[in-house]
Amino acid sequence: MDLLRRHWEKLLLTGVLLGVIGVTIWLSLRVGELTEELQQGRRNPPAKGKEVAVIDTEAYQRAIAHLQSPLQWKIAERDPFQMPQIDRGPVETNVPPDRPVSTSLALLRVERVPFKMNFKAYVGEGRNFQIDFKFRPRTFFVEKVGDVIKDRFEDTGYQVIKFERKATNVFHSSLGREVTVDVSELTVQRPGEKPVVLVLNREAEEEEPVATLRCKPFMSDATTFRVRRGQQFTCAGKTYKVVDITFNTVIIADILTEERRTLLLTREG
Repeated sequence: MDLLRRHWEKLLLTGVLLGVIGVTIWLSLRVGELTEELQQGRRNPPAKGKEVAVIDTEAYQRAIAHLQSPLQWKIAERDPFQMPQIDRGPVETNVPPDRPVSTSLALLRVERVPFKMNFKAYVGEGRNFQIDFKFRPRTFFVEKVGDVIKDRFEDTGYQVIKFERKATNVFHSSLGREVTVDVSELTVQRPGEKPVVLVLNREAEEEEPVATLRCKPFMSDATTFRVRRGQQFTCAGKTYKVVDITFNTVIIADILTEERRTLLLTREG
C-alpha cells in the first residue's frame, strides 16, 4: 500500500498515455477504412434516379416527314389579306368654296335695353367714386378721373372723364329752412358714344346694346342667352369675353388665346 501511495501519480499518467495510444490506433484504422470506401465509391458511383423507359418514336418520325415535305399553298381567287370593298354610295368630292361653315355660335339679335346708373358717393375733392349699375349685382369703385369703370369680374367700358364739385340750397320742409345739398357731377363716357352726366344721388337712365346669342355645341342641344359688353360666357367648352356690341355685330375674344372673333347678325331660326 505504501508503494501505491508513493507512486499513484505515475500510475495515473501511465494509464492516460495507454488510453491515448489506444484512441490513436483506432482513429488510424478508421481513416484507412474511410479512404478505401471513398476510392471504391469513385470507381463505382451509385445509380441516381430510375432507368429511362423506351419511348415510341413513330409520332416524331411522322412529324419529321411532314417538315421535310410541307403542304403547298394554293392560289386563292381573292387576296385573303385585303379588306373587302364596301359600297358607301356616291361621295361628294367637289364642295363649293362658298358653302358656309357651320359654327356653334350665332348672333340672333341686338336690342337697346334701358338701365339706370347712380353716382352714389365720393371722397375729398373728387376721388374714390362709387357708381351703381342697376342691372349688375354690385357697385363699382373708381379711384380717380381717367380710370375705367370696371373690376376684376367685368369691364363696363365706361370711363370717368370729368368731375365737378357743386352745391345748391334747397328748402327743407321738415326743418322749415334752406339747407345746402351736394349736387356734384360725374361725367362718364364710352368710346364713340355721347358722354353721360351723373348727379350725386340722382338716378340717370341710359340705354345699352344687349345681344342674344345661340350656342350649339356638336351633338348637343342649342341654348340661347343674353350678353352685355364686358361680360363673359362659355360655349362648347370655351370661355369668351364680349369686347363690343354694335347694332348688327358682336366682337368676342377667347379668354385663353385672346383671339378675337366677330359674330354677324343672322336670321333667327
